Amino acid sequence: MQIIVLVCLALIMFKKPPHKIFTSSPLRNSDVKALRQRVLTLFPDAKDKIDVEMLVPKGISSCKFDNHLDETGVLYSSPEKEPLWFTMGKGGGIAQSNLIPTVYTLWKCPTLLPTISTPAAVIPILVGGADLMIPGVVPSPIIPSLAQGQLVSVTQYRSATPLVVGSMAINGSELKDDDDQKGKAVITLHATHDALWAMGSKQEPPEGKQPEAVALTPDVVDGVTEIVKGVNLDGQTEQGESPTVGEAASPERAPTTQEIDTVLRSTALYALARVDASSLPLPASTFYSSHVLPSRPARPILPQTNETDQPIDPKLFISHLDIKHTSHKKLATFLKTFEKDGILKLKDVRGELLVFSIDAKHPALAEAGKWGWKTTGSEERSKKERELSEENGTNGTAKEIIVDEVWFPEASTEGFFEACGQSAPHYTLSSLRPLLTKYITTHNLQHPTNPKFVVLGDVLLRALLRKGEDEKEFVGRDELVDRLSGNMKGMWRVGGTGAFKKLPLHPVNVQTKTRQGRKVVTLTTGLEPFGIDPEVLSEELRKRCASSTSVSPCVEKPKQLEVMVQGNQTKAVTTLLLELGLPRKWVKVSENAGKGKGK
Repeated sequence: MQIIVLVCLALIMFKKPPHKIFTSSPLRNSDVKALRQRVLTLFPDAKDKIDVEMLVPKGISSCKFDNHLDETGVLYSSPEKEPLWFTMGKGGGIAQSNLIPTVYTLWKCPTLLPTISTPAAVIPILVGGADLMIPGVVPSPIIPSLAQGQLVSVTQYRSATPLVVGSMAINGSELKDDDDQKGKAVITLHATHDALWAMGSKQEPPEGKQPEAVALTPDVVDGVTEIVKGVNLDGQTEQGESPTVGEAASPERAPTTQEIDTVLRSTALYALARVDASSLPLPASTFYSSHVLPSRPARPILPQTNETDQPIDPKLFISHLDIKHTSHKKLATFLKTFEKDGILKLKDVRGELLVFSIDAKHPALAEAGKWGWKTTGSEERSKKERELSEENGTNGTAKEIIVDEVWFPEASTEGFFEACGQSAPHYTLSSLRPLLTKYITTHNLQHPTNPKFVVLGDVLLRALLRKGEDEKEFVGRDELVDRLSGNMKGMWRVGGTGAFKKLPLHPVNVQTKTRQGRKVVTLTTGLEPFGIDPEVLSEELRKRCASSTSVSPCVEKPKQLEVMVQGNQTKAVTTLLLELGLPRKWVKVSENAGKGKGK
């Protein structure tokens, strides 16, 4: 059997360090015992294979954290600060009651979780933040018994060392020995070399140093596909050689500080030559994150000074191409070199450094304006566009984003649903009225003289009476659904899978505002719950509207990102959101400024 590897970018929980970590405190003895019992309950096989005190040691501590996706979790660490277990959210969404072992824990007990294997060349891509796709799964007898949402570990084929922790995206029984089957098999939650691993001792897996994470550029994906295209169940290629990750991305030498200085300066000139003057003044941090970093060359090349020089691996170069690896170390110091050359002017306003003006006629910028290279930002956008096309069809037209709003019965309403013979865990708003109508008709609760009202029997009285409200004999038919849903727990989710979150879900807000006198801008917020990437939206609006755009934290809600585009562009923003699959009911447009001149 041949395995063609497909990979898909994942919002891996620890691709970036948590943006907030709360104070850590040791667990009380009673809590340690409770956690040990929880581990034994959730992972009963552990008792026969390892002393539970190794998995939950004395002196274990816990702390809350918010990851870069604004998901809240709890981290349990050993006295040596080694991450051992973590939970995400308030329960639900993931099997095993949301208690997830880290790779450090799995290295102590590799059989704690069921194991899925994948060819060696796929491992670096999973470690880089990808989900494991169905064609990349090596068949094994255990797979059919796995349930959707169940925690699993992922290992390199013919190795017992867990390198990735994930949850099943589908039931194992749905996985077929079929090269043409597509879709996700395992959703990556945590992996060796991610930010959670880096919070510990950074120990390498027991079998030795594993392949470094590989970014999913088209070249890497193509290279991996070629390497594993001929992998069979014996783990050999068609040529009889075991595939190695080195063939996909062989590391060479790291760039020197001088080389990084040279390329990052050229990158900044490239970005400065393309900054829209109407967007100035611009916070220095925004200029760096939204203009300089996306302008880095995707294939940085430096001339060799002599024939014995080793070439530089492009991926390694990109990973070093930032301020902290330069001789300047600080952004302000770096930008002041451009101010000294007369290319720009900086200004400190209440402690914030601004790029106040740019001399677009400066010879260095005139020359940089002629440069053309493929940037990391354009590669990232192309990659996302390809993924969107693959996910939604070859024409690239996005499927409508599924938004589920459901209501869960509470204690006061459970009796009503039982009386209706219903046992569903939740209900849509549209399904409540038929149930109410049928119950009223079956129990003859129509008002004797006024059809607009219904009589409240004991069951309806408990289900419909609002908190603190006096008992009623009748209620209007037009109030029935509002009253019933008001006594239930409203929840929402996007995409048709995953854990529900508490209502309300606010629509994406598109509004115009006037800044600096007569300057009109269009601001878009609230994209994150719907899975819309603010950076992708910003870049597409920049091209469509031929206007300056930026992405920055929202003033009212710093955890949300705000997309700004110059001018009154509400129509363009709305059209793009609909094209991205957002239903019209989830777009709210507010005209808070003059119409201005649209582009």
